[in-house]
Amino acid sequence: MTGLGVGRALAESTGALRWDDLPGDVRTRARLCVLDWLGVLLAGRELAAARLVRDEALAQGGTPAATLLGSELRTGLLQAALVNGTTSHALDYDDVQYERCVHTSVAVLPAVLAVAERDRRGGADVLVALVAGVETACRVGALVTEAHRERGHVVLPLRQRARAGDHAVHQPVVQHPGHRQLHRRQ
Repeated sequence: MTGLGVGRALAESTGALRWDDLPGDVRTRARLCVLDWLGVLLAGRELAAARLVRDEALAQGGTPAATLLGSELRTGLLQAALVNGTTSHALDYDDVQYERCVHTSVAVLPAVLAVAERDRRGGADVLVALVAGVETACRVGALVTEAHRERGHVVLPLRQRARAGDHAVHQPVVQHPGHRQLHRRQ
């Protein structure tokens, strides 16, 4: 199966996920992930990285489609996802799936919440999109080999759009060499 085929299969399986498919313990865990993520976002909102990204997003302007959480400010959809993601990761206290070396909520929730706000989707849709996104992030994280980990902390871009309405990943996962960041161990 090609990379495009793998991406398509992953999008189809996570895109078919519905609220009724989620067991009670998964629903509870998803709610706790949201609460934990929101807590670290609020704790990090005045850190330098959060302020820098927030100020830049506001300077860029755009159609105010989503909220910069922890404030009454609104900005463009992508800017809101970037600011909320940066802010929630600023303290590096966000959740992590250790086996896959993936910070799951920070990678998924900012986009899910921005799209859900724009499309006026409810909590159940947000939680289903979160679960689908976490599943996707963990499956992609499974592709990171020990050789990657030995070189340091690798941040790979996931070219995906989370849509709270249909819970699908619309683009294949791609590693573009020009976008990879490598933080070498000292």
